[in-house]
Amino acid sequence: MRLIALFALLALRLPLPAQSSPEERAAWNQPFKPFRIVGNVYYVGVQGVSAFLVTTPEGHILLDGGFLETAPLIEKSISDLGFRLKDVKFLLNSHAHYDHCGGLTELKNAPAQR
Repeated sequence: MRLIALFALLALRLPLPAQSSPEERAAWNQPFKPFRIVGNVYYVGVQGVSAFLVTTPEGHILLDGGFLETAPLIEKSISDLGFRLKDVKFLLNSHAHYDHCGGLTELKNAPAQR
């Protein structure tokens, strides 16, 4: 049931254009308060670019990393929810657009991960 809810949220997202102006990108990348979606699934993305954290006792899963400059905002959202980035064991990417995978390397190499 939890995964169905997660996939339903993903399916409802409107597609973003492949290219964006700096103004559009900045608008999408505004901070957004993280929240629990259902069970152990949390929204940790920004205003216009989604990212999801699935927590488990064995380690957490992060789906999508936003833009390159979204990484610190995702890290803060994870922390604001009381979780630690270093407990994320899997970084997943829903698809290869820069607005979903751009921040994954930054998150993997963040100081909290070292």
